[in-house]
Amino acid sequence: MKRFIKHARALVTGLRVIRDSLIMANRLARCEPVQAGAILYRGMRKHEYEEAMALYVALHDGRRLAWPQRLIFRLAGDKLLFVAAVEESNATQVVGIDMFYVNARDRAEHTVHEGFIGVRPDIAGKGVATELRKLAIEHFGRHGLEGVSSRISTDNAPSLVSAKKLGFVPVERYHDTAMRAERLYLIRWFQEGH
Repeated sequence: MKRFIKHARALVTGLRVIRDSLIMANRLARCEPVQAGAILYRGMRKHEYEEAMALYVALHDGRRLAWPQRLIFRLAGDKLLFVAAVEESNATQVVGIDMFYVNARDRAEHTVHEGFIGVRPDIAGKGVATELRKLAIEHFGRHGLEGVSSRISTDNAPSLVSAKKLGFVPVERYHDTAMRAERLYLIRWFQEGH
């Protein structure tokens, strides 16, 4: 019975995340593309969904994204999942992803949550993740939100440097038992005074 209750709670939480994320996505315009050198930053196109999910799996030790987020990005990826794309072998390749959704805390604080950001290893350290975050900050800042939240492990120095460079400030430190890691909850507020 305890296991059933645990699964039922997880289902309800997942459905709320889907509902809140899709409500927000419905209020957003599509993300305007930005070209920086050979890389194009923009909202994901529907035909890039599988490629974006494969990149997530490759960067996440073979683990798939949780089902609520997969559904959110399938339905509203053009507004909540940003990609860095390059032309390779006469085809566009997704080389970076930045994924957003709305959880209960974000709903209360009028923010959107950056659930994952990552780039292919061959382009890591070249500012691609920082550019993806910049695009998201500009995009969500134009739509009446208060800010962007993110959770980053304290041992993930590159992601922390990128986030802090763009104005994310730590508001909470905690131990994440599921990830077995010390993590920071950071927010990049759009207005001063928070």
